Amino acid sequence: MEKHDIKYFENKKQCQFQEWYEKFKSVTFSSIVIPLPKIFIDYLQSDEFTTPHEGFPEFKVDEHDDLFDDNNWSTSKNRISTLDPKYYQGYSSDEEEDDSEEDNGSNEEDNENKEKKKKKRIINESEFQELSNQIIKSIEKLGGNVFPKLNWSSPKDASWMNVYNSLKCTNTTDIYLLLKSSDFINHDLMQFSIDEEEKDDNITPYVLVLRKWQNLQPSMEFRCFVKNDQLLGISQRDTSTYFKFLKDKKQKIQDAIVKFYNDSILGKFSNNSYTFDCYVSEDEQVWLIDFNPIHPSTEALLFVWDELIPELIEQDQDEKENKETKQAKEELPIEPLTKLEFRIIDDESGIKPNMAMTSRLPLDLLQSCGGTGQGNISDLLLSFKNQNKLN
Repeated sequence: MEKHDIKYFENKKQCQFQEWYEKFKSVTFSSIVIPLPKIFIDYLQSDEFTTPHEGFPEFKVDEHDDLFDDNNWSTSKNRISTLDPKYYQGYSSDEEEDDSEEDNGSNEEDNENKEKKKKKRIINESEFQELSNQIIKSIEKLGGNVFPKLNWSSPKDASWMNVYNSLKCTNTTDIYLLLKSSDFINHDLMQFSIDEEEKDDNITPYVLVLRKWQNLQPSMEFRCFVKNDQLLGISQRDTSTYFKFLKDKKQKIQDAIVKFYNDSILGKFSNNSYTFDCYVSEDEQVWLIDFNPIHPSTEALLFVWDELIPELIEQDQDEKENKETKQAKEELPIEPLTKLEFRIIDDESGIKPNMAMTSRLPLDLLQSCGGTGQGNISDLLLSFKNQNKLN
């Protein structure tokens, strides 16, 4: 590992939730940190998703419901019905898999695949029941609704998998489904090396963070950039939407964030150059959401890194400079910022892609666009449009 990679990883470790939460507990949302055993990390990294039958949704048929009058359902009045797990998206059954493989697997290649699957360990929730019980108690303690994350990331790219279409979770099944469906979580799981020979109950460097659910408005979330303890930039966090009202509130929001930074953050974090995300409530109270390291992998949103902290990331950008930064350099020389600048999307033309949405795109489309989903997809669609015009 090269020097700048080591420095980045050390900075990143300082941004782990469990590293800063106790110090900033009074200015962020109530949370519970749960250390994770190796068996749960193996479970998250496996391709299988299993959950006990009681984890599946329930519905109640009302006497006025059309379902009640349908003879095909034969559901008695006011009966609580549980969905059959085999029709549920996350259902996994060894027996059914074996049956289907016997029907379809007639050649040698299929037989080899069957042998591999037999050897592959499928981890059931019952194998880490103690952890599940701890999570259930934590959910109750936090009011019944939580949103989960690991050391750094939340599974926001998988929120569409959740019944609430958000990160709101009410039970272990919600949490496990989100964690296993997220590329962001998978990236977190690549940060530490864990010996496969370790015992299942050995505690890993990973933690599950359960935060008390807050119905936050995306329009009032902001990312702040700090260089050498100077607040240098504030950016609207949701760059995929134009919020017209932000123009009128811009100065008040800036004043609130600056005051919050000076009173609650300045000189208290373990580094002097970093980013932090915050939320501004209706009464202009500011709440800390998270910390992130200075690195091209952290989204600069409405800024580019060359104007924020070029000297701290120039080695990384030399190796893999993103398309947006290259284009900006070609069009106009970038002058580093020397004083605070607050940027919001001023009109609909300033909307940028939401990178958390790329997980919803077809894999072949992403691959044809270089795997990023940003910019290149627009170019590809424009190319298809031009081809259709010619035809």
